[in-house]
Amino acid sequence: MSFLLAGCGASDDPQAAFEAGDYERAHELWLPRAEAGDAEAQNALGTMHYLGLGSGRDYRKAQRWFEQAARQGHPGAQRNLGMLYSDGRGVERDYIEAYSWFYAADKQGNASADAYIKSLASKLTPNQQMKARRMADRYILNPTADYLPELKPPELESGTKDMRATDNNANQDPG
Repeated sequence: MSFLLAGCGASDDPQAAFEAGDYERAHELWLPRAEAGDAEAQNALGTMHYLGLGSGRDYRKAQRWFEQAARQGHPGAQRNLGMLYSDGRGVERDYIEAYSWFYAADKQGNASADAYIKSLASKLTPNQQMKARRMADRYILNPTADYLPELKPPELESGTKDMRATDNNANQDPG
């Protein structure tokens, strides 16, 4: 009697292994993908290290994987990295850095990032918030339809002089 063993081996799907609770297998399958630059796998490994699934909890390793994925524009990893900076887990607490990552995630459609932005707003000055948004712009790779980078100077407040008109008048011949 012979047995057909094809298909009886372990799955090569890390998400299936993760969902089945086989975290060691999921880690084993995601690791080569993450090392090859797969942002989804990097975020998954970061999550596993953050939660201590398949290995002990390690915020430094979580930060390493989240940052690699976040720099590639992965909105979930951007939000996750923002959480580490906001809480000071595995990294020194840095509200500007946290705000920057939350902002990038929000502008790419991460549903929970906006709440984190709002919670940090009271901890930062308007200038710090502006700095954080500028830092984030390079990582907003797939903006949602409601986000368009500012391409023109902000409108002047009422009651202020339009310096462009003044400059144009200064260049005219008075005579």
